[in-house]
Amino acid sequence: MALAGTLLMQAAAAQATRPPDAVSGASPEQEAAAPGAAASARPEADRQRDALRKPAEMLRFAGIRPGDKVVDFMPGSGYFTRVFSEAVGPDGVVYAVVPEEMLKRRATAADAIKAIAAEPAFGNVKLLVQPAGGFAPPEPVDVVWTSQNYHDVHTPGFGLGNVDDLNRAAFKALKPGGV
Repeated sequence: MALAGTLLMQAAAAQATRPPDAVSGASPEQEAAAPGAAASARPEADRQRDALRKPAEMLRFAGIRPGDKVVDFMPGSGYFTRVFSEAVGPDGVVYAVVPEEMLKRRATAADAIKAIAAEPAFGNVKLLVQPAGGFAPPEPVDVVWTSQNYHDVHTPGFGLGNVDDLNRAAFKALKPGGV
């Protein structure tokens, strides 16, 4: 709980340091057509989930902008990986981190991300297979994101190691001011 509170406070602080239009200078019409809202490169199944997952709001909350570098930790089927890829654009990069511990349990755990990274529309997606508690992107990033699975790290049966190590790796991966 302390980490969640810390992350929320850091996200709020990061948002407060940016000019209001730096996060979303778009009009409502532009925002409706923004990456993550209904971009055509994303599969229809993903777009149908948008009403519940609210990708435009999540991008705004995290402050993800064109050119950013983002870690998507435990990306699953890649829903947010695709959203982030379109949001950061060709000058940004998305490091989709699949913990090697997951591959030991399920050899196909990275297959969805491999397929996404192979699609020309998502050429800025890079798969990283690394230990959960020691993941390290090749460069400092603006955002470390995980969605609907942080609680799994606390579950010994998942074999993802020590949550404190994961937290340290996440903070170490961030640029100053990153969230």
